[in-house]
Amino acid sequence: MFFVNKKEIRDLNYNKHLSETGFLETLDFNARFKISIEAPTGCGKSYYLLDYLKRNNIPFLYATDTLFLMEGLANRHGIPYYCAADRSKEGERQLITVYQHIPKFIRKGMTLIIDESHSLVTDYSWRRETVENTLTAMTGYDRVILLSGTPLLSNDSAYNGIEQVRAIPNEVSKRKLWVTRYSQNLEGAILQLAGIIKEEGYIPVLSLLDKSDKLDTIIERLPNHGFNKIAVINSLTNKKTRGKDVKGEGEMENDIEVEGDPGYYD
Repeated sequence: MFFVNKKEIRDLNYNKHLSETGFLETLDFNARFKISIEAPTGCGKSYYLLDYLKRNNIPFLYATDTLFLMEGLANRHGIPYYCAADRSKEGERQLITVYQHIPKFIRKGMTLIIDESHSLVTDYSWRRETVENTLTAMTGYDRVILLSGTPLLSNDSAYNGIEQVRAIPNEVSKRKLWVTRYSQNLEGAILQLAGIIKEEGYIPVLSLLDKSDKLDTIIERLPNHGFNKIAVINSLTNKKTRGKDVKGEGEMENDIEVEGDPGYYD
């Protein structure tokens, strides 16, 4: 999939929350539109969308990329959800679901909101069927809103005519930049940056695919960089080792926890 050519982007400024822009109040939910909203994590985009649509009794289907997010949003906002394990709320006018079920509700004339919409590009290689079905279904909805902190649009016809909106905070959050001396050695760069972050008084969190061939190497070498307690969360079955001797470091405790269900992608 390729990115579409850059189009003119409409900017919205806010102080703390996206709702301060009043953007949804400018939309006609009886007309056709297709909008991609770029908004940073933590600005309240999902809260704003769900609160506004629920309060104004607008029929909608809000789709997330995981069951975990679906259930969390449904519980927080008091909105029913639909999934393979619970189909009892199929007839509701306002629903939260996951991407797989988007094609099912075209006939209901709902406004479609796709959260974490960048997943339609980044996850294409391993969720091709789901992504293809989602893109096809998008063309059947009269109103589509894409939400993401890192929007990625492809050249698929589903994105034709899309309006791009970017929400920008008035006070840009400050970020600290660290530079590593490694250019070809990813493991070395990760370990060096982890050490720098630890020296600054922070706890580094490394996010790698659990099938990465670098994961075991990094876990093995972290204790040599002063990390004696390591938590690993991935899709492997549960296991835990305690009190493992760290070579060259004496009797230091080393905890490695692996949590999760091998079938969690499903």
